[in-house]
Amino acid sequence: MHRNKIVYIITLISVFGVMVMYPDYYTVLTFKVILIVPVVTRFILYLISKGVSAQFNIKKQILQTNEEGIPIKITLANKSWFPLSAAEAVIEYKSVYQQGYTREKTAVSTVGRESVTTTYYLNTPIAGVVYIHIKGLYLYDYLKIWKSKINTDFSIKSVVMPKMQELMLNPNYINDNFEIETDNYSKNKPGNDSSSVFGIRDYMPGDQVRSIHWKLSSKKDEMIVKEFSLPITKQPLIYAELCKPVIGKENYSISKQFQIINDFMSLTASLSLTLAQNDFDHYLGWYDQEYNDVLRYEVSGVNDVDLGVADILHARLYDEPMGIEVFKSKYQKDSFSHLFYICNQCSLEMLEEIAFNNERIKVTIIIVNRYLDKEYTKSLHINCEKNGIVLIVVDKALEYNCKLACDMRGSKSEKYIFYSP
Repeated sequence: MHRNKIVYIITLISVFGVMVMYPDYYTVLTFKVILIVPVVTRFILYLISKGVSAQFNIKKQILQTNEEGIPIKITLANKSWFPLSAAEAVIEYKSVYQQGYTREKTAVSTVGRESVTTTYYLNTPIAGVVYIHIKGLYLYDYLKIWKSKINTDFSIKSVVMPKMQELMLNPNYINDNFEIETDNYSKNKPGNDSSSVFGIRDYMPGDQVRSIHWKLSSKKDEMIVKEFSLPITKQPLIYAELCKPVIGKENYSISKQFQIINDFMSLTASLSLTLAQNDFDHYLGWYDQEYNDVLRYEVSGVNDVDLGVADILHARLYDEPMGIEVFKSKYQKDSFSHLFYICNQCSLEMLEEIAFNNERIKVTIIIVNRYLDKEYTKSLHINCEKNGIVLIVVDKALEYNCKLACDMRGSKSEKYIFYSP
């Protein structure tokens, strides 16, 4: 726009110079036309602005990272007789993990007495909650030297889910602490505890006689069997440590931080999905800085995974690791069969604290950070070995064809978790 103004002024001065040197009818007329055209276009722009209205809408508020982007639907209605050749919507957005807003512009146009709808796809570099604000709609005249702003009051948030895939998982690695006397039973999977009935179904060859429901079978005149319940005393806990990616005093660049956060969220969601698909009810735990509190979400099936992960994505990152002990101090009456502690950094002090306070349960520490120093990870592996903790270091991009780097200890590696190679 500023360039167009400069071009117009230079043109006006040039024509004026020609008119002074050659003062005839045509040069004077040309000068007057050039002088008056901006006034006319400004007046037309004023008329257009009085008849233009805009509506904005988000088609999908929860979407996956592999989709085109956040679809923003823009409907521009022009009630004037004049065509609107150039208009620009200014869109500001920021992720929950960003400090300031990023600004983008999208061009729209319409002829007179018409309404036009277009969709702009906003691409974000990171999974998480995205806050979107339409700052305004700017209309331009035909020369693009004048503009008129139409105030808009549209703000909304959208959730960009991380990539999720099922991991290779040995169920025995999770199952060891499940078979204990309890009054709690799985809601999704039958078992062998005859003291509680999971459900009923038609008889199938091979069913045990003791499972036949004789009273109901006699009423329905067909064989009905009882499915017994699966006792569950403890559930696995996936604890996501939402601290900012930093080692020591060195902060990563913004692009590296985004990569680490995306990898971190992807693995957290994928692990939850894997447990759910293998019929393991579990908890997601995290610290929410806004509420100054530790929160948890119970995942009882695949459908709960997206809801639980979406809750985690609303939480902001904090500077220093809070540690699992903050979580356990609030839910001290509860116990867990397995602790999956997912973080992007883990000091030796924190490792020893986790090992000391979780002696009676399995502990798997998963560090998701593709920029870790090899000597740093080597020292962590040695200390985890001493404390009986499984350490998995994700130091490569989480792609579908990428194997998850982990603590390889001969044949024992088969019980650990992998991405499909």
